[in-house]
Amino acid sequence: MIRLIKKIAGLISDPSVDFRERVFTFFSIIGVLAAFIALIGDLIIGEGLPEIIVLILTIVFVPVITYYSVHYHKIDFGTRAVVLAIVFILMPVIFFFGGGVRGGGIIWICFSYLYTGLVLYGTWRTVMLIILGIITAIEYGAGYYYPELVYHHSDAMFYLDSCLSVYLVGLVIYYMVKFQNNLFTEENKRAREEMRKVEELNRAQNRFFSNMSHEIRTPINTILGINELFLRNPDLPPEMIADSRSIQGAGKMLLSIINDILDMSRIESGRMDIVPVSYNTGELLSDIVNMIWARAAEKGLAFHISVDPRTPSKLYGDEVRIKQILINLLNNAVKYTREGYVSLNLECDRTDNNRAWLTFTVTDSGTGIKKDAIPYLFDAFKRDSEEENRYIEGTGLGLSIVKQLVSLMGGQVSVNSVYTQGSVFTVRLPQEVSDDQDIGEVNLNGLQSSRDRIVYQPGFFAADASILIVDDNELNITVEKRLLSGTGLDIDTALSGAEALSKSLDRHYDLILMDHLMPGMNGIECLKKLKNQQGGFNRATPVIILTANTGGENLRLYMNSGFSEALLKPVSGKELEEAVLRYLPPDKVHLNEANELIGEGFRTSADYVRREGIAITTDSMCDLSGQIIKELGIGVMPYRIYTEKGMFHDDEADPDGVIRYLDQGDINIRSEAPSEKEYELFFAEQLTKARYVIHISPAKNITMGYEKALSASHSFDNVIVIDSGHMSSGTSLVAIGALMLVRENRRLDEILKGIQDLTERVNTFFILDDTEILARHGRLSVPVHYLCRAMMLHPLFTMKDSRFKTFSVGIGATSSCMESLIRKVLGKPELIDPDIIFITHVGLSESRLKEIRSLILQCISFRHVVFQEASASTSINCGPGSLGLFFLKRGESKGRMGDLLPNDEEQAGSDPVPIYKETAERIQKEGFSEDKPTQPEAEADRTSVPAEELPWYEGIKGIEGDAGIANCGSEEDYRTVLKLFYDSLDEKTEELESLLSEDDIKNYTIKVHALKSSSKLIGAGELALFSAEMEEAGHKNDAGHIRAHHGELLLLCKGLRESLAGVFGDEPVSAGGED
Repeated sequence: MIRLIKKIAGLISDPSVDFRERVFTFFSIIGVLAAFIALIGDLIIGEGLPEIIVLILTIVFVPVITYYSVHYHKIDFGTRAVVLAIVFILMPVIFFFGGGVRGGGIIWICFSYLYTGLVLYGTWRTVMLIILGIITAIEYGAGYYYPELVYHHSDAMFYLDSCLSVYLVGLVIYYMVKFQNNLFTEENKRAREEMRKVEELNRAQNRFFSNMSHEIRTPINTILGINELFLRNPDLPPEMIADSRSIQGAGKMLLSIINDILDMSRIESGRMDIVPVSYNTGELLSDIVNMIWARAAEKGLAFHISVDPRTPSKLYGDEVRIKQILINLLNNAVKYTREGYVSLNLECDRTDNNRAWLTFTVTDSGTGIKKDAIPYLFDAFKRDSEEENRYIEGTGLGLSIVKQLVSLMGGQVSVNSVYTQGSVFTVRLPQEVSDDQDIGEVNLNGLQSSRDRIVYQPGFFAADASILIVDDNELNITVEKRLLSGTGLDIDTALSGAEALSKSLDRHYDLILMDHLMPGMNGIECLKKLKNQQGGFNRATPVIILTANTGGENLRLYMNSGFSEALLKPVSGKELEEAVLRYLPPDKVHLNEANELIGEGFRTSADYVRREGIAITTDSMCDLSGQIIKELGIGVMPYRIYTEKGMFHDDEADPDGVIRYLDQGDINIRSEAPSEKEYELFFAEQLTKARYVIHISPAKNITMGYEKALSASHSFDNVIVIDSGHMSSGTSLVAIGALMLVRENRRLDEILKGIQDLTERVNTFFILDDTEILARHGRLSVPVHYLCRAMMLHPLFTMKDSRFKTFSVGIGATSSCMESLIRKVLGKPELIDPDIIFITHVGLSESRLKEIRSLILQCISFRHVVFQEASASTSINCGPGSLGLFFLKRGESKGRMGDLLPNDEEQAGSDPVPIYKETAERIQKEGFSEDKPTQPEAEADRTSVPAEELPWYEGIKGIEGDAGIANCGSEEDYRTVLKLFYDSLDEKTEELESLLSEDDIKNYTIKVHALKSSSKLIGAGELALFSAEMEEAGHKNDAGHIRAHHGELLLLCKGLRESLAGVFGDEPVSAGGED
């Protein structure tokens, strides 16, 4: 028993045990003891049997539940089980069988509130307290209205039970609260002790890192300094030059690793500070390039740099940290690139408040980054593909430090990468402008191949100036003296602070270079004594501290102590000369105009191409014409079309050919969204032109394009995929609206909000000529399809929640249903934005489009009416004869989308532009239309010129030779195609005659479609347009129209053949032509 008590006491007092387990165990013990005493009291008083039984069960089962909960670490189960038993069993039994309000039960109800509040957390505590309140109210109500339900207490029993309950509950509450307070006190004491240990550990760590920095940087300073002196030797053999460069590179890499470790330590302890200074942008870039170029050249990598010439020449910011960020990114790019290139691009966006945003982009053609590794890329000690990259040098800290430093400077860093294709890191940093002058062309000199040597020339000569170097390390003094030997300076040295003070009493120095950590008297102490030295000659002499202690806190310490400047070891000869030059009296200095380093240079603005801020892209199912895409610069990702002949991209497939497949009942033709990999490559290409990409996708519940694009975007930080919620030109309206917001120079968050508003303002309506296409794709059952065809039903669709919704059902001819649709959806002009409307169709004739345009303008006078033939992918999903209307609801937008459209696309009052192919657009624009003569007057005038002065194709009636040559690619190919057309024309007309006589309208339509396509190809505009009308009649199964105008079609063919006979009449028939 004693062992059990000790074990329980040890469990309660053990700080390694969970806090809640300790509290629950103690509360259970004290509660069981109170229940045991209450049981004895009830037996003495003579309480009812049910109450006694419940108390016995409590004494037995609470320890069992407590043991199970603590042993198996299921503390939530234990506390909830005990509270449920108290609320639903113990309290009601004690109340009803313990005298009700004339018993001790009401006092135990107060205890149950406290216990529930102490052991439960979150929603359970709130719910159980509410339930406890409800049950208490029920108990009081039942006791008042149904007193017979309550076990009666005599006055003696009431006073005894109540008195015992007050003592028990009071003691239990006292010990519960005392125990919990003791635990909190112990935990706070333990936490303070742990904090003290952590702080002491941090101080020890900081001392260690500071000492390590000093102890490592000091010998590296000597190594690199002596190595630089070797490289200055003009007689050094090439082999030694190569070895010296290797030493230099290895030393700088070691410094880089040390800096990474120190910086991560500072960042984690919150001691990393940003120290802004005014700096020269060109010099910053030059330093970075000189450090990276050699490493890239060693691996056989091309290194490119381009700089926005509008970048300010001088900026105000932490130059050291910017260098560190870029060097880390460039080193990373070089390390992970086996072949190809590494490039650095700088762009500048100035703001109105004398500030500028610098955008640095580091691009490589390396291994790229796996998509699942990108979220963890900036974590410390994380490296992508550890097994594959185990031989690549580095600590895994570089990118983590970049992230932290960029964040401290108020900037952003992002990564875009396609695995195996390379990576793009982008850093945006805010800087203040110190000098408004543009940087212009920056000629970054000093880049030599491994066989070039450094030709040293000092930057100045100052034989009349004297300086004192104070350092306890003789090697450091030797190196610094030799690095400055070419300047002619009178250099004195001291090995301690005391010796320096002694020498300062004897003579005046123009500048003092002093080490920080020296035995006996450190540099700060020496400086204080120097400034207050009685009779000293150097109380006002500038003092530069040469230190191996890094960090912003050290820099502030040095500046506050009175040093003029701090130079970080290891210091190069150039840095040392420049620092000394800044403090020497000008009258003692003679400047040398020659460059210190002679070598080839970079032209930074020659290859500079400014990227757009935000690019808008979409999928080919948006049904934008090629002209709009080209004029607006919207990137389009083509869908894929699969037929029996193979796979074609949407921009390669002819919509007319797709219609022919559909008319033939070909169910094997289908469209498919690009793959995730294709989207990745597409986004990567777009990001070479812009910093951000906003991709407007067709409705996510209709195509797989959205899901694939969204998945691909996870490889990029700067790609945003948006579900337009619409199809076809509805997506176009969202994309054009997004572009309008971009051109208004809105912020990214404003653009995204504006696009969201646009998706809600766009109205999309479709009408299908036939439901067969829906049945083919399984979107409509076959019986319903046959019912629609038999009853001439035409479904009218709209878009809602990225899904097609049936808007209405038209009955009768398709043309009348289209008219009803137009009048219905445009029936409330006050709700519709009159700026622009897109009419997208599948194979409708020019005359039909004119009628539609006229009807639309009768309803609303849109400023811009744009007709667009559906893409191949849309045609496959809608079928021939389909029509879509796309417009906007009125909104708060001040801009007009229609103003962005090219002129040829926005003529609301003129004939609609036929959207077949660019060829058909050219035919219409250059003189062939239904209402114009076959040969324009200008052409007739040209025929009066002597024939020998005109090309052979000029003057052929009904033929526009220039258009045909443009279609065929060359004059020679055009002549071949035209000859084939001439040879086969009689055969075509005979086939049409035969099919019409057999009432085979379906095949007649196919043949007249082929005639239309070949006519467009050769530039026979009038014949192409007339064939299109006949084809439209065939799609409608309008045999009457075909018979009425078939003769006109034959006359046109005959006239064209006669015209061509003048060119080909004497030539032999082409293969495949007439016999």
